[in-house]
Amino acid sequence: MAQLLAEPRVLVLPVITGSLSIVATFSRYMRSATLDNLSEDYVRTARSKGTSQSRVVVRHVVRNSLTPVIAMLGYYLPVMFGGMLVVESLFNYPGMGLLFWRSAQQGDYPVLLGCVLIIAIATVVGSLLADLLQAVLDPRTRGSLR
Repeated sequence: MAQLLAEPRVLVLPVITGSLSIVATFSRYMRSATLDNLSEDYVRTARSKGTSQSRVVVRHVVRNSLTPVIAMLGYYLPVMFGGMLVVESLFNYPGMGLLFWRSAQQGDYPVLLGCVLIIAIATVVGSLLADLLQAVLDPRTRGSLR
């Protein structure tokens, strides 16, 4: 692992390869949520009060559009741990996905259970972080935390 991090420039292609699909998914969800929020009544009210377009978009639309994206971000954390099998095997980097695959092929059940446990913990932690971040950004959900 230390050899892998010793030369950061060799990580550029694997990081780009692994993140392209995730960035595409998140940008598609963000675009869809933004277009839905642009037609809401509160946006029309803010515009009629004379608020500038950039302020309406930043203050009202983006904040409300982040709600589904943040919820989805919490569930993508375990995907980043275990779902990078193709990238790890393509670039021959040791990772959770490749470890899980090799353990499944060899029938190494303790390692397999350890991988499943780590992915399950990442799911719980990702969901918790997404809920906390959503409570910070969306005031409608703060009442349930008290």
